[in-house]
Amino acid sequence: MPEALVHAGRWLRWVDASGRAADQRLIGPSTEEIVRVLLGGWDAADPGLLAWVRDRAHGRSVEITPEGLAAWLSQHGVDARAPPPDRRRALRRVAFSADAETRSLLLAYARAQLAEGFRSPEASLSALAREEERVRRVLRRETNAAESWVSEGAPVLGEYARLSARTRAQLETHLGELGTAVEREVRRLAPNLSAVVGPLVAARLVTQAGGLRRLASLDSSRIQLLGARRRFGPGRSPRFGVLYEAEGMDQVPPARAGAFARSVAALAAIAARVDATSRRSVATELVRRRSRRIAQLRSRKP
Repeated sequence: MPEALVHAGRWLRWVDASGRAADQRLIGPSTEEIVRVLLGGWDAADPGLLAWVRDRAHGRSVEITPEGLAAWLSQHGVDARAPPPDRRRALRRVAFSADAETRSLLLAYARAQLAEGFRSPEASLSALAREEERVRRVLRRETNAAESWVSEGAPVLGEYARLSARTRAQLETHLGELGTAVEREVRRLAPNLSAVVGPLVAARLVTQAGGLRRLASLDSSRIQLLGARRRFGPGRSPRFGVLYEAEGMDQVPPARAGAFARSVAALAAIAARVDATSRRSVATELVRRRSRRIAQLRSRKP
C-alpha cells in the first residue's frame, strides 16, 4: 500500500507528504469508502469526507496513484495488470489467507472492480445480447403456441386470441428495439467482427467468450463451437454453435455448412484480434475473403 496510508489497529491512518499523521481516525473501517479513495483518488471520495480530511490535514494531502495501488496489490500477490479472471482468482486466494483487515479491504476492492466491470461496454453488450436472445425465445414459443390455438366457437376464446396477438406484437416491437441496441453497441465495440459474422452473431460470440479480449485469445476451432450444445446419443458432435446464423450461412448448401463454419471462424478470429488490439479497419478484406469462400463452396459438386 502507498506509504501515505498506514495501519493503525482497526483504522487506517493518513499521513501527509512530510510524514506527519493527519489524523488517526481519518479513514474509518468502511472498506468501501477506502476502496473508492484508492481507486479514484480524492476526487472519488465523499465530499463531506474530503472536507473533513483536508481540515484535519491542514490542506496537505497525499494523492494515492494507480502505481501506488498496483504496488500494494503486488505485495499480496495480485497483479493489477493481469486479466480479470486471473486477478479475481488471486484476490480470492489472498482473501482466505490474509488477516481480517486486509481480507475485508481486498474483498471490497474486488466488489468495486466488479461494479466497475458492470459499467463497461462489454458488460452492457452482454446484458443486451442475453436479453435479446431471451425475448426471441419467448416470442418463438408464444408464436408456436398460437398456431395451435383454436378460437372459433366461443366469444371469450376469440377475445383471448386478439389479446394474444397484441401481446406478440408488443414482443416483436420490443425485440426489434433490443436488436437495434445490440447492433449499435457491438458495431462500436467490434466493428470488424460485426461485418464478418453479422452484428447479432458478433454480440453472441463476445457474450459466449466472456468479453472481446477473451474472444481474441481463442483459436478458430474454439470460436466455431461457441454456443454449441452437445447432442445426446451416439450421433455426430455439433459442427458449429452461434455461427450457424452467421452472415452468408444461408448462401451455402447445407452439406457445406460445416466447411463454411470453419472458414468464417478463422475470419472471425482475425477480426476479433484486430478489434481488441489495433482497431484498424480490415472488414473489407475479410468480407471479400468470405464472399470468395461462399463462391467456392457453391461451385463444388455434391
